[in-house]
Amino acid sequence: MKIFFKIFIFPFIVCTVHYTLSIFFDIYAKFPHFDVPFHILGGLAVSYSFILTLKYFQNIKLLPVMKPVFEIIFVTSLVCAVIVVWELCEFTLDYFFQMNVQVSLTNTMVDMLLSSLGGFIMACFVKKIKWERYQR
Repeated sequence: MKIFFKIFIFPFIVCTVHYTLSIFFDIYAKFPHFDVPFHILGGLAVSYSFILTLKYFQNIKLLPVMKPVFEIIFVTSLVCAVIVVWELCEFTLDYFFQMNVQVSLTNTMVDMLLSSLGGFIMACFVKKIKWERYQR
């Protein structure tokens, strides 16, 4: 279990910093587009955590080693699934508690796009480093 804490600490830190700045420092009043870098960072962090999880399961032989392109697709798909669940949670908060977390449909779609892009970039970056090490 300790391994999963180490793996998923990155998304937890990004989320904690984002909500601390949002709730306690009212950062959106000063910077309306504050969430843009945090959606990208969130996608990067979740992607990195899934890459580490995938590597862990491959090392203990629960998952096969995949070709790099399939690992990128697999990790990006997992990131997108997390994004959908996250946005559904935000919708639920808005619907039941009128919290206005999802400002508009456009805002939600841009948030999802930026998070997905962050996840895809991290998956490609890690695979590129892995490929370069393999070539040496």
